[in-house]
Amino acid sequence: MNYTLGIDCGGTFIKAALFDNQGNIKALH
Repeated sequence: MNYTLGIDCGGTFIKAALFDNQGNIKALH
């Protein structure tokens, strides 16, 4: 299964999450 790294820049902090190829969040840092 392929994973992509997504960056969510919202509010006053930045979140980095791993998404699989269906857009499901696998890990949130």
